[in-house]
Amino acid sequence: MNIKLLRNISIVGMSLCCVTIWANQQSVKNKQNTSATTSEPAVKKPVKETATGKSAQPSSKPSVKNGQAKKTAPQPAKSEKIRLDGIQSVVFGKEATTIITESDLRRPGLDGSLRSLDDIELEALMYQDATAKKMLPDEEAIDRHLNTVRKENNDMSLDQLKQVFKSAGYSYDEGRQQFKIMTAVNNVLDFMIRSRLLVPEKDVRAYYEAHPMYQEESYKVERAFVPFSATISKDVLYDKLVAYAHGTQPSFVIEWSTPFWVQENDLAQDKKFITSLNVGQISEPVEISGGFELFRLREKREYRQQPFEERYAEIAQELRKPRYEKLFDEYKTSLFSASSIVRFDQ
Repeated sequence: MNIKLLRNISIVGMSLCCVTIWANQQSVKNKQNTSATTSEPAVKKPVKETATGKSAQPSSKPSVKNGQAKKTAPQPAKSEKIRLDGIQSVVFGKEATTIITESDLRRPGLDGSLRSLDDIELEALMYQDATAKKMLPDEEAIDRHLNTVRKENNDMSLDQLKQVFKSAGYSYDEGRQQFKIMTAVNNVLDFMIRSRLLVPEKDVRAYYEAHPMYQEESYKVERAFVPFSATISKDVLYDKLVAYAHGTQPSFVIEWSTPFWVQENDLAQDKKFITSLNVGQISEPVEISGGFELFRLREKREYRQQPFEERYAEIAQELRKPRYEKLFDEYKTSLFSASSIVRFDQ
């Protein structure tokens, strides 16, 4: 460890020591001031003369009245040390030094999760690296980021955002600084790792052919519900709906739901009739609570291998995972090997 490193550690230790001593002295002064304010002023007792003409000195023993000793004034309590905070770690990087305290470990991140000392040290090193590579976001970029977060959360107001920061233990300025750190870390990860994760199409296709996936028979259907009518009997309404299922338009409007996909294995037993419908066909009405239910088949997919185009993004992401982990471990190792970290045993 070089002289500069020892000097920095000494300064940090002395600063923390001074904070603790100052808090201790303030506690002593406060208790002494309280004791001096509440105690009664001293009264000089008159000296009595005896028959011999000599003055009688007051006795050093406590006087006794009615068999009880006179109580003496309570002594002020001993002062106690007050621990304000403590240093857990000092990260000495190439460009800067970061101090991590106990309060940093106790305070959760903006997502509400607590982080380990290892996580905070790694974040400090990546932020230092982003600073060295001039990848820090400016104030306008932070504002854009925060405005996006507010819009994505039901147009959250600025006061509501400040309250979110406060509930996580941050002031508004501290919350902005955390967004700055998060953005800088994301920028350096894009540059160092994600930009190198391009997966060739031939690798994706090779994985697709080696790991085929098949889709069950599925159906794209619409559902309609026709309530019972006060002007039309149940039997008449049923007959009209049967005629509608065979192509006759009814005298009333039938509203259909948004089409949705359902696989054969997900159909309830009393809905298996959907599998026998032709595309465009309407099922006959089925009585349920409050009315009749109908289904119309819009599209049908047979049992098949899932197409390459549908799986491309999923496969590419799967192939990126081991490459990302490998590149991230290499980047992490390079950061720690080029820095010095001193941990303090509390």
